[in-house]
Amino acid sequence: MNKNAREKELLEEAYASLYEAKDESAESIESIEDRFASAVEYAGDVGEFNVQDFLEFKPYIANWDTLLEIIDEENTEGFSERWEEIKFGRSEEDNEGMSNLEALISSSANEDGEIDIKQGGGTSPAAFDAEEKTGLG
Repeated sequence: MNKNAREKELLEEAYASLYEAKDESAESIESIEDRFASAVEYAGDVGEFNVQDFLEFKPYIANWDTLLEIIDEENTEGFSERWEEIKFGRSEEDNEGMSNLEALISSSANEDGEIDIKQGGGTSPAAFDAEEKTGLG
Protein backbone atom coordinates (compact mmCIF):
# COMPACT_ATOMS: atom_id res chain seq x y z
CA MET A 1 0.00 0.00 0.00
CA ASN A 2 1.48 3.35 -0.94
CA LYS A 3 1.84 6.21 1.52
CA ASN A 4 -1.04 8.29 0.12
CA ALA A 5 -3.43 5.37 0.29
CA ARG A 6 -2.33 4.53 3.84
CA GLU A 7 -2.72 8.12 5.06
CA LYS A 8 -6.11 8.36 3.39
CA GLU A 9 -7.20 5.09 5.01
CA LEU A 10 -6.01 6.22 8.45
CA LEU A 11 -7.78 9.56 8.17
CA GLU A 12 -10.98 7.86 7.01
CA GLU A 13 -10.80 5.41 9.93
CA ALA A 14 -10.31 8.26 12.41
CA TYR A 15 -13.16 10.21 10.85
CA ALA A 16 -15.47 7.16 10.89
CA SER A 17 -14.64 6.31 14.50
CA LEU A 18 -15.50 9.84 15.60
CA TYR A 19 -18.88 9.64 13.89
CA GLU A 20 -19.52 6.16 15.34
CA ALA A 21 -18.83 7.55 18.81
CA LYS A 22 -21.18 10.43 18.03
CA ASP A 23 -23.92 7.99 16.96
CA GLU A 24 -23.43 5.85 20.08
CA SER A 25 -23.60 8.90 22.32
CA ALA A 26 -26.77 10.07 20.54
CA GLU A 27 -28.39 6.69 21.19
CA SER A 28 -27.61 6.77 24.89
CA ILE A 29 -28.24 10.48 25.48
CA GLU A 30 -31.79 9.79 26.64
CA SER A 31 -30.61 7.45 29.36
CA ILE A 32 -27.98 10.00 30.37
CA GLU A 33 -30.63 12.71 30.56
CA ASP A 34 -32.81 10.41 32.68
CA ARG A 35 -29.91 9.66 35.04
CA PHE A 36 -29.13 13.37 35.23
CA ALA A 37 -32.76 14.19 36.09
CA SER A 38 -32.66 11.54 38.83
CA ALA A 39 -29.44 13.04 40.22
CA VAL A 40 -31.01 16.51 40.26
CA GLU A 41 -34.12 15.17 41.97
CA TYR A 42 -32.04 13.33 44.57
CA ALA A 43 -29.91 16.41 45.30
CA GLY A 44 -33.10 18.43 45.69
CA ASP A 45 -34.52 15.86 48.12
CA VAL A 46 -31.30 15.87 50.15
CA GLY A 47 -31.15 19.66 49.96
CA GLU A 48 -27.52 19.87 48.87
CA PHE A 49 -26.11 20.20 45.37
CA ASN A 50 -22.48 19.09 45.07
CA VAL A 51 -20.55 19.47 41.83
CA GLN A 52 -18.94 16.08 42.51
CA ASP A 53 -22.37 14.45 42.21
CA PHE A 54 -22.62 15.70 38.63
CA LEU A 55 -19.07 15.12 37.36
CA GLU A 56 -20.06 11.87 35.64
CA PHE A 57 -22.30 13.95 33.34
CA LYS A 58 -19.64 16.51 32.37
CA PRO A 59 -18.71 14.84 29.05
CA TYR A 60 -22.38 14.94 28.02
CA ILE A 61 -23.26 18.50 29.04
CA ALA A 62 -22.52 21.11 26.38
CA ASN A 63 -22.80 24.06 28.74
CA TRP A 64 -21.03 22.92 31.90
CA ASP A 65 -20.53 26.50 33.12
CA THR A 66 -24.30 26.98 33.16
CA LEU A 67 -24.67 23.89 35.34
CA LEU A 68 -22.11 25.29 37.78
CA GLU A 69 -24.10 28.54 37.98
CA ILE A 70 -27.33 26.63 38.60
CA ILE A 71 -25.73 24.54 41.35
CA ASP A 72 -24.50 27.75 42.97
CA GLU A 73 -28.02 29.23 42.78
CA GLU A 74 -29.48 26.09 44.36
CA ASN A 75 -27.00 26.23 47.22
CA THR A 76 -27.12 30.00 47.85
CA GLU A 77 -30.73 30.89 47.04
CA GLY A 78 -32.31 27.53 47.78
CA PHE A 79 -33.68 27.07 44.25
CA SER A 80 -33.04 27.67 40.57
CA GLU A 81 -35.49 27.93 37.72
CA ARG A 82 -32.76 27.46 35.11
CA TRP A 83 -32.51 23.66 34.95
CA GLU A 84 -34.09 23.62 31.49
CA GLU A 85 -31.08 25.58 30.22
CA ILE A 86 -28.86 22.51 30.51
CA LYS A 87 -27.96 21.27 27.03
CA PHE A 88 -26.83 17.74 26.42
CA GLY A 89 -24.43 16.97 23.61
CA ARG A 90 -20.98 18.03 22.56
CA SER A 91 -19.33 21.01 24.15
CA GLU A 92 -18.15 23.86 21.93
CA GLU A 93 -14.57 22.54 22.30
CA ASP A 94 -15.66 19.11 21.00
CA ASN A 95 -17.49 20.69 18.06
CA GLU A 96 -14.45 22.79 17.22
CA GLY A 97 -12.22 19.69 17.29
CA MET A 98 -14.58 17.84 14.93
CA SER A 99 -14.65 20.83 12.56
CA ASN A 100 -10.85 20.96 12.56
CA LEU A 101 -10.66 17.24 11.69
CA GLU A 102 -13.19 17.65 8.89
CA ALA A 103 -11.22 20.62 7.53
CA LEU A 104 -7.97 18.64 7.68
CA ILE A 105 -9.46 15.73 5.80
CA SER A 106 -11.05 17.87 3.11
CA SER A 107 -7.97 20.06 2.66
CA SER A 108 -5.68 17.03 2.46
CA ALA A 109 -7.65 15.21 -0.22
CA ASN A 110 -7.63 16.02 -3.92
CA GLU A 111 -10.73 15.81 -6.14
CA ASP A 112 -10.32 12.01 -6.33
CA GLY A 113 -10.35 11.78 -2.54
CA GLU A 114 -6.67 10.87 -2.35
CA ILE A 115 -4.41 12.46 0.23
CA ASP A 116 -1.76 14.69 -1.33
CA ILE A 117 1.23 14.59 1.01
CA LYS A 118 2.76 17.65 -0.64
CA GLN A 119 -0.42 19.62 0.05
CA GLY A 120 -1.46 18.24 3.44
CA GLY A 121 1.91 17.33 4.87
CA GLY A 122 2.60 13.97 6.40
CA THR A 123 5.47 11.57 6.68
CA SER A 124 8.01 11.40 3.90
CA PRO A 125 8.20 8.07 2.04
CA ALA A 126 11.63 7.32 3.54
CA ALA A 127 10.42 8.05 7.07
CA PHE A 128 7.29 6.00 6.43
CA ASP A 129 9.37 3.02 5.32
CA ALA A 130 11.60 3.42 8.39
CA GLU A 131 8.54 3.44 10.66
CA GLU A 132 7.20 0.29 9.01
CA LYS A 133 10.55 -1.51 9.47
CA THR A 134 10.97 -0.47 13.10
CA GLY A 135 7.35 -0.93 14.07
CA LEU A 136 7.07 2.67 15.29
CA GLY A 137 4.22 3.55 12.96
